[in-house]
Amino acid sequence: MVKRSMETAKYDHPIAKRLAVQINCKVGGTPWSVEVPLRLGMIVGIDICVDSRNRSISYASVVASYNKDYSKFFSTSFEFRTKDHEQLSTGICEHVAKAIHRFKTFQNHFPAVIVLYRDGVSNKVLPHVIFREMPLMKVGISSKFIFKKSFNICVFFPFKKKYSRQGNTKIKCFILFLEMA
Repeated sequence: MVKRSMETAKYDHPIAKRLAVQINCKVGGTPWSVEVPLRLGMIVGIDICVDSRNRSISYASVVASYNKDYSKFFSTSFEFRTKDHEQLSTGICEHVAKAIHRFKTFQNHFPAVIVLYRDGVSNKVLPHVIFREMPLMKVGISSKFIFKKSFNICVFFPFKKKYSRQGNTKIKCFILFLEMA
């Protein structure tokens, strides 16, 4: 904080509040949180973007919560060839498994449920994701960990097309449930 800010008669308390929040974050604190009724769960978000300079390369990122307040996150990203859906699926499975491992390390138990938001799925790729990527994820995660009890993965796939006409009843999101044994 600048000395000049402290000495002025119009000292603004929000400056001190922001500074306190930043210090709290630097030492591992949580700046704010939202009450989420889902307990012992993990929320995972996956998104994909294509390199604007080299369209043959894409990047995927995986972000996952690993504490009970959903305020600490494991994040990772990886590069893959744009049209290679198999490479993408394998990479997503590996990185979700790493996120589950982080959750297990931090919480000393596996998540009771995983809510997975899988963005970047076009209508053409959706069948591959449902019939290849999700079974691959189920087998990949089950082979890396020994579960004492089963848990569920709920996967949300928002569709790319936006329907703006009123009265349109087309599906805008696809939901898939996987049971991990």
